[in-house]
Amino acid sequence: MPSGRLSFTLEWGGYKSVPENWVSDYMQDDNREREIELRKAKFVDTGAEGLFRQLWNQVETDIARFHDAGGDSGLTSQFMPSCTFVVRRIEGYPTIDLEVTVQNGYIAYSRQVKSDRVSSEETKEGQLRIVSDLQGRLQVKHNGEPFKDHAALSKFLLLPVFEYLRKNQ
Repeated sequence: MPSGRLSFTLEWGGYKSVPENWVSDYMQDDNREREIELRKAKFVDTGAEGLFRQLWNQVETDIARFHDAGGDSGLTSQFMPSCTFVVRRIEGYPTIDLEVTVQNGYIAYSRQVKSDRVSSEETKEGQLRIVSDLQGRLQVKHNGEPFKDHAALSKFLLLPVFEYLRKNQ
């Protein structure tokens, strides 16, 4: 087995030098980033309920338009004081129950449908994230993509309800 020696040489020429206080710079940057994220989270906490109320208003408007256009009049909606609203059709079949709640920077939704007495109930659940910029402007995102406005968010929640009712009547 050959014996030998390996030798490594570091060449410093042509490279940007790192300041000796790089750890302090790193910690300051990290603290700044944390402060920014905390500020954004505070905007979300203080603004989420208002955003949710605006969403509820849009949902109510869209359900009224659905009724006016000849959609199932058995579809009802109700706002609950705990930052929750429900959209339901519970009399007869098909039944549908959409529950939407805002909590901890998220809008959670759960949709249960049942087409008839003998079929099993189908459930779809998901979460939408509420985010803020440094000016306090809130956005709701699904899979990282923001909704343009309350109407787009209402459509995301209600369109599966409307389609299910129309297909199963």
